[in-house]
Order: sequence, then C-alpha cells, then structure tokens
Amino acid sequence: MKLLLRIVLVVVFLALLVLGATFFFLDPIVGSAIGRGATYATGVETTVSSVDVGLTKGSFDLNGMTIANPPGFTSPHFLSIGTARARWENGTLFSERIEMPELVLDGFDVHLDRNASGSNWSKILEHLDQVSGAKSPGQEPSPETKGTRALRVRRIVLDHVKVSLHLADVPLGAGTHALELPRIVIEDFQSDGSTLELVSTLTRAIVTAVLDQSVKSGGGVLPKDILKDLDGGLAGLKKKAGAEAKKLLDQGLEGGVKKALEGVEGLFDKKK
Repeated sequence: MKLLLRIVLVVVFLALLVLGATFFFLDPIVGSAIGRGATYATGVETTVSSVDVGLTKGSFDLNGMTIANPPGFTSPHFLSIGTARARWENGTLFSERIEMPELVLDGFDVHLDRNASGSNWSKILEHLDQVSGAKSPGQEPSPETKGTRALRVRRIVLDHVKVSLHLADVPLGAGTHALELPRIVIEDFQSDGSTLELVSTLTRAIVTAVLDQSVKSGGGVLPKDILKDLDGGLAGLKKKAGAEAKKLLDQGLEGGVKKALEGVEGLFDKKK
C-alpha cells in the first residue's frame, strides 16, 4: 500500500513538473511559432518581442511584431504591429478547432519602398502568392507543416494603420508619401492546416487587407502608377482567398450563412 502511494505521489509530482514547464515555456513557444509562420508566409524574417498566453483566462497578448524588408530596400522594415490581443473559447486551444470571437491588432507601421530595382511589396506579394499555392493536390507537406488543425476568428480588427511610401531613383515623385488608413475589419476568417500554415494564412490575410485598403484610401495621395501596381499584385491573392473561403464553406459550414449565400446565387441565376 505504501509502495502504491509512493508511485501515485511520484506520478502526480511529475505531472506537476510537466504542467509547470508547459506554463513556463508556452509564451516563447507561441512567439516562436508566430515568427516562423509569418516568415514562411512573407519570405523575410519576422520577429516577435513578447507574447503572453493566459491558458486559464483564455487570452492572448502580443507586443511588437516586425516583418523585415526584403534585401535591397532601406526602410527599417516592411510592416510592424504594436500590439495584438485575442480571446478564445476555453477548451478549444488544444482541440482540433480553435474558436476566437475577435483578434485585435493595433499600431501598424507600414513602409512601401520602390527604387530602380523594383518594390518591396512586389517581393512580399510574390512570396505570399507562391505560399498560398503550396498545398496543391498531391504535394507532400514538409515535416514542419504536417498535422492539421482549424482556426476560426469571427472578427479581425486592424487599427491605427500608418503607411509610408518611399520613392527613390525615379524621375518624378521621389520622396515620401504618408497615408493613415481607416479601421480594417476582416469578418469570419477561417483556415486549416498545421500551426505553421495557420499563422502563414493569417499573415497573408492581414498583409493583403492592409495593402488592399492602401489602394482604396490612396487616391489623391499615392501616385496612380503605384496604386495600379499594388492593385495588380493583389488580384491573384484576393482571387485565391475567395476560392479558399468558398471551399471551407462547401466543406464544413452549414445553416443560415450557407443558405443565405445559396439564395443570393439563386437570385443571380434567375436574372441570367
């Protein structure tokens, strides 16, 4: 009996050690995963200053995330985010489907560079486009991307977005143009895949939304050829994002939203 009691105590002690280690190392693990996922998406180094994950509270807070510039551009970075915070439904963090009511990102500093060699956004968009097609049928995922989970964020809010356009080595319009964007809201974001793929897809959605709003708000501030170039670079990504959303809808979403969309499609069919 005493031996059994000792075994139970040892097991409990080891479990507490594992739990304590999980809490101690969870924040840097999450921060590292976010950095790797965003780096995978954009093709440039992404760093995260600090992350605080509250398992018992169902909360997530991030301070300082920076996506570097591609080589050949002089701005301090491509994009940085001051803070991010989220809450999730308790019990879903370690399940196959993570549910978040809202993700709020605040304090964006975006630098768009264009010089004689090209533009930093073209490099970023080109890599985002390549990665978005990485899960083609029959392609074997790398060991780092294996394992599937699902993420749903009902509402992503991007606040206080400042955009600076830097033009160099051009005959006209050289210098810096500044633009402040209105609040950007992404409704009902959904994705599936490994942790790396989830962060990558989320990064792609955020970068695409910021650049798309820059085009919409940049009239009269940013040069027309810049707006045209940005819009052209975004076209493929927006098309793929729409296809992904439809695929998720067809695979798993049921109820009012799906029926409403089917009804809308039916109205268009009748008009043909």
